[in-house]
Amino acid sequence: MRGEHLWAFKGVKNILNLGKPVAEAKPAAYTSPPVVADNSSGKTQPEFIRLPKSGMRCPWTGLSRSGMNALILPSRANNFQAPVRSVSLRQRGQVKATRLIIYDSLVSHLYGLENQQTQ
Repeated sequence: MRGEHLWAFKGVKNILNLGKPVAEAKPAAYTSPPVVADNSSGKTQPEFIRLPKSGMRCPWTGLSRSGMNALILPSRANNFQAPVRSVSLRQRGQVKATRLIIYDSLVSHLYGLENQQTQ
């Protein structure tokens, strides 16, 4: 019953150890030891984040979409040099793009603002 839908693949039942108790199933051999992530804070940080949808706030920083756009896009307010790095993903012929913000750049900029304000 459990492995009947795999009838087209020979030997799948043996590979998956179907029908055997867990104690009898042999673990697969690893090519390298498993990596254990240090997640002492309980919350992992992303490498890239997307702009929040219109009317929403960023779940990581609490900034609005327009506030994040002001940080990532060159404008007169930032002397046409965006303080936060971002990348735009667009395939050839595609009209719209997906903008990804480099999270470390954003956080570094925000901490830099904090340091400026405390001096």
